[in-house]
Amino acid sequence: MSTVQIVHCPNCGSFAERQWLSDRQYPVNEPVIQTACPACDYLMVMGGSTGRVLEAYAPGQLAHAPSEHHSSISNQPRFLVHTR
Repeated sequence: MSTVQIVHCPNCGSFAERQWLSDRQYPVNEPVIQTACPACDYLMVMGGSTGRVLEAYAPGQLAHAPSEHHSSISNQPRFLVHTR
């Protein structure tokens, strides 16, 4: 048995389904929460008690280092100017 909730997809913003699963297809001793979006194929499966990610897929998402993500000019060349 599972409970289903309609939420906005964190990847594309379309409607997605979040399910609290009671069946044990993952080898964990806790409830499992699955969020899936049919529009962009996003999937996140996590432990309901711990929040531990068990499976994840987010098409179109690139991994960035924190310094690259926060500033649009972080990849620009930097010059040190000395004045006298």
